Amino acid sequence: MKEELVSVIIPIYNASKYLEGTIECIINQSYQNLEIILINDGSTDSSLDICNAYKEKDSRIVVIDKDNSGQSDSRNVGIAACHGTYIYFADSDDEMDPQLIRTCVEGIEGKNTDLYIFNYYKTYIKSNKRRDIEERAFAKGLYDLSDDKKRLKFYTNILLNYGCGFEVWNRLYKAEIIKSNNIRFPIYKPVIAEDLCFNLFYMMYAQNVEVTNNRLYHYLIRDDSSMGADRGLVRINQYNMVSRIFNQYVKDCSNKYFERNYDMIHVLLLYHELMNMELLDMKKELDKVDDRSFLLGQLGKSSFKLLDYIKIMGLLRGVKYNLLSGYYYKASRVRYLILKKLMK
Repeated sequence: MKEELVSVIIPIYNASKYLEGTIECIINQSYQNLEIILINDGSTDSSLDICNAYKEKDSRIVVIDKDNSGQSDSRNVGIAACHGTYIYFADSDDEMDPQLIRTCVEGIEGKNTDLYIFNYYKTYIKSNKRRDIEERAFAKGLYDLSDDKKRLKFYTNILLNYGCGFEVWNRLYKAEIIKSNNIRFPIYKPVIAEDLCFNLFYMMYAQNVEVTNNRLYHYLIRDDSSMGADRGLVRINQYNMVSRIFNQYVKDCSNKYFERNYDMIHVLLLYHELMNMELLDMKKELDKVDDRSFLLGQLGKSSFKLLDYIKIMGLLRGVKYNLLSGYYYKASRVRYLILKKLMK
């Protein structure tokens, strides 16, 4: 049986310290029909030299050298350049199980799904010792996304509940869906949650999704890793921005069902950033949102939608997020009205 071509897209910026390990993981996959696209994003270290050295040894490797423009733009360049039936995105400083690509292809073809999602390890490396941590289990299953109601349920109950992760490196995508619908990574700074944005776009067109607990990727955390983006001003505004970008995408698609119910997605995106805070700390974070009119517009829609929240999310989650949306609205509006008065 013919093996379909898989395009592996790896954006690279000053990754020379770990890049060889990542490339070795890809070229040694048990599934060999690969197009490996290495995109050097203006690195100032020896990353480009490493890429070119591997290109000389392996005819499957394509090297693209470009000025620095960020990971999202690099991935978009890779999408434009690739020829595969499937697309896999890898980061340049992580490791993959040698069966990763084969497992994904067999998974996507075995059940004729549009997206195959797998779990991963957080691998801590300290003083040359490795420790694999299995964090939360994913909500495994085959999910039907064939209409907007089912799609919204998947977004609110699985995706935005982190039941299958937000990342792009733990999924195999169909290139046809990406290219025919012109799906790309959003480009904005500071960067956060561009993976989540891309997945929200992609799942607007997927008809079904398989989520598994196969752990096939090692997200490496080393002594010199800088873990986590800055909290506060940057992150709360960035999640608000992700919400605005996807909301505009919904409008551009003329999707009235999602437009009517978009406040549920907004509340869950907001909660993802606020969930580990006490109520008073949540209020302080909400005070930092720049685009308060968009925030209030979305939160204000949910006031009389308790039954809709329950229908989509179930009784307990529906009540929880409807109440939270009300709290977020009041906490944000009081501050907004005070500032508005002072500016007159």
